[in-house]
Amino acid sequence: MKIYRKILELRPAWTEKVGVIMTDSNKDPEEWKEIIGNKRYKEEMAKKFKDNNDPFKIAIVVDYVDIASALKEAMNDYTSRDKKNYGDTDVAKVAYPKILEKLSECL
Repeated sequence: MKIYRKILELRPAWTEKVGVIMTDSNKDPEEWKEIIGNKRYKEEMAKKFKDNNDPFKIAIVVDYVDIASALKEAMNDYTSRDKKNYGDTDVAKVAYPKILEKLSECL
């Protein structure tokens, strides 16, 4: 949400170009609800993002529900040989530090 707001602060005319795609929670501030929308809104945003003629071009995805468990399950599907090629499959030890590294680059 901070990234979204910063982009619009720098480029106020981009309201149609940028959007936030995230899972909502009952703990979210009230002002987020208009930005996040409901399931139907997210589906519409996905269609708009894929449409080359639509002005919506920047989708900020600020979360992935259960991504760690999905990654772990996917890594467990690899064969032993694959695990040797790709190294440690512990998402918390391998992927999370990479995410933090890339996030700091973005900041």
